[in-house]
Amino acid sequence: MTTSPAPAQLTTEAEDDAKLMRQLEEELKNSALDEDEEMSISSSSSSSSASINLQANMLTAAEQLLADQGMLHGVQIFFENQFFEAQRIFASQEQVNPVYALGSGALAFMKACMTFNESDIQHAIKTLQQAEALCNAQIQAAPKKTVPLMASVSKLVSSGWSYFGYKDSSAKSSKHGSPAGTPAPPLPKHMTNGEIRARVIRAESLLLTSLILLLQESIMSYLKAGLNLRKGYKSYENVWAEFKTMGNELNTLVDNNTRGGVYFG
Repeated sequence: MTTSPAPAQLTTEAEDDAKLMRQLEEELKNSALDEDEEMSISSSSSSSSASINLQANMLTAAEQLLADQGMLHGVQIFFENQFFEAQRIFASQEQVNPVYALGSGALAFMKACMTFNESDIQHAIKTLQQAEALCNAQIQAAPKKTVPLMASVSKLVSSGWSYFGYKDSSAKSSKHGSPAGTPAPPLPKHMTNGEIRARVIRAESLLLTSLILLLQESIMSYLKAGLNLRKGYKSYENVWAEFKTMGNELNTLVDNNTRGGVYFG
């Protein structure tokens, strides 16, 4: 003879289901903020990125390779079983440099996969979200490339004003700008190497976050993992599309380490 669940038990299950649906709705809303993925920041990392103020990474490909020497040394000694020294190197710049934050996140990810300890899992997620937040800050700070249609319209309007004897308003001095007659610096033709790099690191952080979420074995974690995988895929997709527009300039504009990250993805 079967017994029906008590009313209190049914109420608790209904409340849990409602809470789960609210969390899922919030995650879907954050994931769909921007189809271009740069503003689709998860609710857990949006507050962190809002407080981060980073300058755009304007290093050239050659300069970036030189700047990566410290990080590469950390990776090398990690594979030589010097784990604590590698962790020290990654932690030295994890608050300001996305690739160092990714290194710390990768170490935390491996520890969580080996221990299955909830505190280690949460630490890995937090560290990887810090890397994602740093990438979002650099993406937002980067100068945006010229859009061909908008550039043509702007040039046409400027020519029209000149034809009728009016000076282009962009040539006038502003309270923040340069003196009158000084042309504004041209917008880049492609994404900067720094922005591409930030998008790649962001995608790799999202991938590792998705994998670590699967260890929690809950419905919400599975859903979050799927959303993070989608955001990471969009990030890789946008960078790959940018690579196609660069043509023969790719090897000059993008450093080897960043290209390797894209090919890996």
